[in-house]
Amino acid sequence: MLLKKQYTKSLFKFKGLALLLLALAPLACSSYTVVHYNIKELDSQKLRQNSEQVGHVKNVLGQFDYDILSLNEVQYDLPSVPSQDYQSTGKNIELIKQILNKNSFESVFYPANTGLRAKRKKDGTYATNPNSKEARSLGDQQNFGIFPAEYSTALMSRFPIKKIVEIHDLKWKTFNPQLNLKPFANAQGRPLSEEMELFDKNFTDATLLIEGKEVHLILLHTVPAYHFGNKKSVNLFRNLEQLRFLEWYLSGETDRQIPTNLPISPLAKDSNFIALGDFNTGYLSSASDQVNGSQVLARLKQRFQFWMQSPDFSNESDGFSPAPMRLQLDYIIFSGDLQVVDGGIAHPESHFTDLGCNSSASPKAASEMLEVSYKKDGEICRAYVTREYFEAKKSSDHFPLWAKFKIK
Repeated sequence: MLLKKQYTKSLFKFKGLALLLLALAPLACSSYTVVHYNIKELDSQKLRQNSEQVGHVKNVLGQFDYDILSLNEVQYDLPSVPSQDYQSTGKNIELIKQILNKNSFESVFYPANTGLRAKRKKDGTYATNPNSKEARSLGDQQNFGIFPAEYSTALMSRFPIKKIVEIHDLKWKTFNPQLNLKPFANAQGRPLSEEMELFDKNFTDATLLIEGKEVHLILLHTVPAYHFGNKKSVNLFRNLEQLRFLEWYLSGETDRQIPTNLPISPLAKDSNFIALGDFNTGYLSSASDQVNGSQVLARLKQRFQFWMQSPDFSNESDGFSPAPMRLQLDYIIFSGDLQVVDGGIAHPESHFTDLGCNSSASPKAASEMLEVSYKKDGEICRAYVTREYFEAKKSSDHFPLWAKFKIK
């Protein structure tokens, strides 16, 4: 009888310990999802008018149950930008949270340098059509953009934000005292200022508290490693330098000497971090015979972990066509203490069904297919694509990246 009582008591202790371990297991092994999305030119007008693009963006992001969301190309709203109709300051991120039903999330949102030096039209407003000749003549020739803070970066987080380091006014010459800009010129053929900033947008380090551990969310949207028809463009070299800064910030070193008196310090060696954004170049090979940030990304991939396991694409040329140009420009890089258990790029299949050119006949489409048009040799052509692909293309020329993390 005594033996039975002791056995029963031990059994209850074992059950209690098992229940305790089961209760603690989800805390020790729980995961969280990070999404990065470069939304094309999401400005104040589109947000306040709840435009068609905003509706598509909501549906695209609605497929994710995310805990952290990184956004590129969001206008940081400023008074009288682009016109007197807009008078708020920094409220666009709140509008996005409302649209996405994430009002409880904390946020990080600072104005980018993009468009800082853009000029107003004669009526006092800024140009809003980036493809117009007027916009190109009035646009910021140093940091691009046609109105101030046009291409800003935003972060939304379910986790508490403990600290923020935001860099926008770091002079390029401070980061690289040997900088020589004489071989370069802007799109109008004029010399570049020696006082120009390193970042055409900005650089942000937001420290999040996740499961009792600090995780640095590094946000960066670099300048494109592309010249846009300007043979003297500094873009490729500036892309290289911006990614050198990222490499130095994450690791404490890069392929050239960095001044020891910078007002910023790199991360501590044991820091947990996730660096993400549109880095505007491919890591497998350089986009031209000039040096650019591709070489830096290749080094980062050897040193740290990338979210992807094989080459993929996150950017696709605008519009609908049978053979769009596809590039890998967006990245999620993370430190060794983090583990990705799942991830990918949300680019749905188009199942492109060509209907031909200059023809009005349309065979009956399946219910999940939508008709689109494209130009070929000056002719208007039509095709069917899937509804999911249509919505993704109407949202942006980039596709969302996502990764589900665990802390080891």
